[in-house]
Amino acid sequence: MMSPTRKHKVHPWHRPMQKAQKHFMYIMVGLLISCGGNNATHNPVQDPGNITAPTPDPGSAQASVEPDVPNEEDASKEMDTPISVDNSTTPQPDIPSEADVPSSPLRYLALGDSYTIGQNVPPEERWPVQLAEMLEVEGLSMEAPEIIAQTGWTTGNLKQAIANQDPQGSYDLVTLLIGVNNQYQGRSLEEFRSELKELLVLSLAFAGGAKEHLIVVTIPDYGITPFAANSDKEKIASDLAQFNQIVIEEAALIEAPLVDIRELWLQAANDASLIADDGLHPSGSMYTLWAQAVLPKAMAALK
Repeated sequence: MMSPTRKHKVHPWHRPMQKAQKHFMYIMVGLLISCGGNNATHNPVQDPGNITAPTPDPGSAQASVEPDVPNEEDASKEMDTPISVDNSTTPQPDIPSEADVPSSPLRYLALGDSYTIGQNVPPEERWPVQLAEMLEVEGLSMEAPEIIAQTGWTTGNLKQAIANQDPQGSYDLVTLLIGVNNQYQGRSLEEFRSELKELLVLSLAFAGGAKEHLIVVTIPDYGITPFAANSDKEKIASDLAQFNQIVIEEAALIEAPLVDIRELWLQAANDASLIADDGLHPSGSMYTLWAQAVLPKAMAALK
């Protein structure tokens, strides 16, 4: 027989605590009901680890598209297929023709003495300057002539001046007229030949080794001028003929073109306008005749 259940006696000081606990529970239940519990649909704050990306609608733009990867056979066919270009529609570069490309001006070196520097005439009347202008008229672009010459120079003086001035680069045209002062100063023919040979070698080097671009000019006979009125004109003519023979021979040895201006110069014997005011050197008009005589050979070299 079981003994009657014995009621647990609640101590009087427990009653207030039980009431407080019940009151607390009521408050918590109310809070849970008002917040909807821990439902993620209503609670904007969620655990980042529990957020899953929404599955896109296959028909929408967000749906993932599988890349179209060609297989190896298709790739090989594409590589073997030649690519054709329609040049009719492809812009082509504008390449200028040779005629449209401006050429550099031609360089001209004139070597000599008073006849080349143009004693007693304005610079524009010197025959090398007039020759360059004539070449321009013929359609060639020319730099201003570079002149190494001075009144009174012999072949030796010209050699030294070239060494001092040291012209640089090659020239498209070179002219050489020297020797009258060798005769006037009584220097030997042997010395003249030796130094002329050296000058011809130098001149040919300045012409880049192109013999047709080196033009040699003969020596005029100053015995026909008023300056030599009281001199032995026959001796002057005879001496200069020997010097000119050397000029002709040495030019021929290197196959350089020769321009003989002696016949043109003889016109001055009967035409005072062809002699400068000093009564010795050519005038600008005579130099024009010389330039015209040199022009054909210069054109042949430069064209």
